[in-house]
Amino acid sequence: MLRTRLVALALLPVMAGALIVHLPNGWMFSGQGGGWEYVAFLMVALGAQALLGDGAFAVDRPQRG
Repeated sequence: MLRTRLVALALLPVMAGALIVHLPNGWMFSGQGGGWEYVAFLMVALGAQALLGDGAFAVDRPQRG
């Protein structure tokens, strides 16, 4: 199984580390050194994925019927 929720939760600390690195660089990711907004967006997306879990078209979704 792919364990979508577990992987999303496990990646949150990694993204928090990236956020700490990018905080001093300002807002825009396209600026010098990259900004923090894209990393923050990815953290929100990982949180949503952890809450939602597998989708309807997941590879490891069990078959019904």
